[in-house]
Amino acid sequence: MYEPPDPSATRADAGEILKADLPWESLSGKKVLITGGAGMLAAYITETLLFLPERRGVQPLDLTVLVRSEDKARRRFASHLDRPNFHLRTDDICQVPAKQAFLGTSVIIHAASTPRPDTVVPTDVLAPNILGTWNLLRLARDLSGFERFVYFSSGIVNGESIESEAPISEDMYFGSSCTSPGACYSEGKRAGEAICLAFMRQFGVPVDLLRCFGCYGPGLDLRNDPRAFASFIRDALWSDTISMQSAGEETRFWCYATDAIDGFFRILLNPRRGEAWNIANDDAGCTIRELAEMARELSPREGMSIRHTKDLAPAGYSPFKSPRVTVPDTRKLRTLGYCPKISVREGLRRTMVAYPGHREDRDDVG
Repeated sequence: MYEPPDPSATRADAGEILKADLPWESLSGKKVLITGGAGMLAAYITETLLFLPERRGVQPLDLTVLVRSEDKARRRFASHLDRPNFHLRTDDICQVPAKQAFLGTSVIIHAASTPRPDTVVPTDVLAPNILGTWNLLRLARDLSGFERFVYFSSGIVNGESIESEAPISEDMYFGSSCTSPGACYSEGKRAGEAICLAFMRQFGVPVDLLRCFGCYGPGLDLRNDPRAFASFIRDALWSDTISMQSAGEETRFWCYATDAIDGFFRILLNPRRGEAWNIANDDAGCTIRELAEMARELSPREGMSIRHTKDLAPAGYSPFKSPRVTVPDTRKLRTLGYCPKISVREGLRRTMVAYPGHREDRDDVG
C-alpha cells in the first residue's frame, strides 16, 4: 500500500518554497490543471499552489488534479479534500478529454508519467508521454485565454552515450538506443518534447520543457519505485539490509523537492516560452555507494548492513558502462535566480523522517 508522507513535512517544504521572491500574484485566481497529481513533484506543486493564498495573500486558485489511483490521491491529499477549490478527477489523458470539463483553464502542468523503464508494460510508459501529451495540447489549443503548458520531461532526452567532460546543457545531445528496454521511457520523453514544440510552432500553444535530474523527496512511492533513492530509503526504514544492484561507483546528482519546485516556479513565472530547462542540483553529487552509506547511517534501525544483489536489477535498466561523471548544467536556470540549497544528506534525512517508522523528529538537524 502507498505510504503517504507526513503532511507537516510537505507543508513545511511548501512554506519554504513560497518564501522565494517571485511574482506569485500573477497566479491569483487562475484555473490550473495538473496531471499525474499524486506523483511526488506534481503533489508538491499542488500543495504549494493550495497554500499560496494564505502565505502570499493572493486569490485562491481553482485546481483540478488528474490521477490514476483515486485511493492513492485521497491518501496523499487527505488534508485538502474538503477545499472547494480542489478537485480530484480520474480522467484518462490517453483518451480525448471532454473540453467542457476544463473550460476556463489557463495553465496545464503535465506531469503524468511512469518514472522508469518497463519491459512488462512498455506501452503504458509510452502512452502518457505521447498520447497524453497530444490530447492535452489539443485541449490547450482549443481553450480560450490559455496561457501556459508545462511538460515534465527528463534529462534522459540528452542521450545515454555521453561523450563530453563538460556539464550537459539543454542543447547537447548524444546517442541512445531506440530498441533497448528503456527506450519506452527515453523515446517517449523525446517524442513528448517534439509534440510540445510542434503545437507551439503550428498553433501558438505556449510551452515549457522541464528536464528533471534525480529529483526526490517526501511523496516518493517507496513501495513501488525501484530506483536507487527510493529503494535505499525503503530499506533503511523497513528492512535490516540496504540492497545495492551494482558496485555503486557511478556518480549521480540528486535534487531535493524544494529545490526542484523552486526551479519549476521560476520557469513558470518568467515570460520566456518554448525552451528546455534543466532542473537539477549540480552541487549535490555522490556515488550510489555513498548514497547507500548515508541511508544506512540515517536509518532508525539498529545494525543496518549493505549487500549487493546484482541479479535483482529491475527489468529495463542497463548496467552502467562508463566511469565518466556526467554533470547536469544548471547555468541557464540560475539566470532566473535559481540557487539549490539542500545537500544530499539533508535531503535524504528530510525524506526519511517524513515516513512512518522513523523515530527522529523533523526539527532535529541530521
